[in-house]
Amino acid sequence: MINVIRNRLFRVRYTYPDAADQQRAINLVIMTWISVVGWSIAFFALIVPELLFGTVPITPGFIISALEPVVFIVIFVLLNGGRLRAAIWLFIAQHTALTMAASLASQPNFLIVVLALPLVAAAVLLSARALRGVIVLIAVLLVLRLALPPDFVFATIEYENPEQVQFLVVALILLVISVYLYIFRANGERVQGVEAEDLRHLRVTAGFSSTLPENADEQRVYTHALELLQTELGYSLAQIHVVGSDDTYTRLRIGMGQTISNSRTAIRVSADSTAIGAAVRLREPVVVLSEEGQVRSAHIVPPARQGVAIPVIVNDQVRCVIDVQSRAVEALSENQVYAIELLGQQMAAVLRFRDRLQDLNYTLNEQNLVLDRVRGQLSAVEQSSRQVFTSGWETYLQGREDVAVGFDVAGTRDQFIPVPASDLPDHMREAMLRGELYIEIASDEQIIHAPVRLRGEVLGAMTFAVPGDHVLNPRQLDMVMTVADRLAIALDNRRLLEQAQARAERERRAAEISNQLLSVTDIDSLLEVAAEQFNEALGAIYTRVYVAPQTFATVAPPAA
Repeated sequence: MINVIRNRLFRVRYTYPDAADQQRAINLVIMTWISVVGWSIAFFALIVPELLFGTVPITPGFIISALEPVVFIVIFVLLNGGRLRAAIWLFIAQHTALTMAASLASQPNFLIVVLALPLVAAAVLLSARALRGVIVLIAVLLVLRLALPPDFVFATIEYENPEQVQFLVVALILLVISVYLYIFRANGERVQGVEAEDLRHLRVTAGFSSTLPENADEQRVYTHALELLQTELGYSLAQIHVVGSDDTYTRLRIGMGQTISNSRTAIRVSADSTAIGAAVRLREPVVVLSEEGQVRSAHIVPPARQGVAIPVIVNDQVRCVIDVQSRAVEALSENQVYAIELLGQQMAAVLRFRDRLQDLNYTLNEQNLVLDRVRGQLSAVEQSSRQVFTSGWETYLQGREDVAVGFDVAGTRDQFIPVPASDLPDHMREAMLRGELYIEIASDEQIIHAPVRLRGEVLGAMTFAVPGDHVLNPRQLDMVMTVADRLAIALDNRRLLEQAQARAERERRAAEISNQLLSVTDIDSLLEVAAEQFNEALGAIYTRVYVAPQTFATVAPPAA
């Protein structure tokens, strides 16, 4: 009941953008109601009884007192219409006029007491710059009052005990001043507390990204945000509504034992009339109070009295809505709402980075698959190339009727004599098997074995013998391998040339035979020429050509 009365009587329905103005507006509302109470006590206790007996003269003080209810109404209208400055100056002017009227109906020393009321009100409500103007105004009023004769007073109400009435008025003014000062002090402490709480909100939410575990998935991001809101910031309820592709929500909240629980709701986003749906459609924060209506605040869970819905926008799409609810009577401050909005922005940045990382990983996996296929194709091509290369050399050596071709080179420094050698010594076989250069020490010689390689295949080997005291440096060994590689290239080029020449010779001979066969005009001569050419081309000693098309189908295959 108390909260309802406070919300109805002391609530400023207009939200001022400046926090200081909002606090001044709240102070003015409270002070206005206190003035209403003080005016009611003074008016009904001191003036109304005299009105009943018809002894009240029509004075400026009486007129001002009679107009006080109208002034109070105007102040409330200005406050809730966003005209705070006008409401404050009207309030101070009303206090100043009332105290001046009271002072003109009494002795000058009474003015010093009553002018303290507008001065304190100005100190509570105005800024330091505006307060200086009020001080100057009150000083001028004091001077003007002192300039009047001491016995100058307006007509006033004659009381049986004027000293007691004056005492009661002064006591009432001092009481009102004390309440004003208490409100100023209490609200000052309250503002400090709110600012400290706002700072804590901002500090906690700003550290969201730094306290989030590395490589956190989407579920962990939501869980960390809920833990921060409900555990560290102390909200009565924090939940996240994840917007699905089917236009429904998945609600996440922290359950018993700090475990995350999720439940899919059947509420359609497009048909949701609560603050959650409004946040999705408006794409901006939505603050709601429990008394705003059952539709808009239907998602608020008692004992929470208010809540705020913050949309988290990722890649221009609302990914989820942060739903924070508080049981506090006072509305969430702008800084607290901004802190939650800052948390939503950090969540959006993390989720955006995570989505980008997933896309990059997917692209990387696709490229790895393509790379594996290309590697497989290259391996197949390389294997085929090696087979062609190896079969080419086998065919070449078979054509030469040699298993291997080699030379032993010996002699003096001035003359080297190559001696053909078709055998394969063991030390050279070892060099071919190793496929790499190595040095063997034999008595007083150093024997250098170097493989002859081309395209990953070992064609042969080279062996050098140098004196045992000769120092072989890395450059000389590199030169040996370079010579061996160049030898492999030269050997393969020569093989290809010889094979190409042999192929060309065969084509030329086949063309000659074909031309001779085409020049013969009868069958007998054609068969005779064919037999002669086959004998000459192939070195045959016997050739037979058999032609009998009509009996071809009946010719039995030779016995196995």
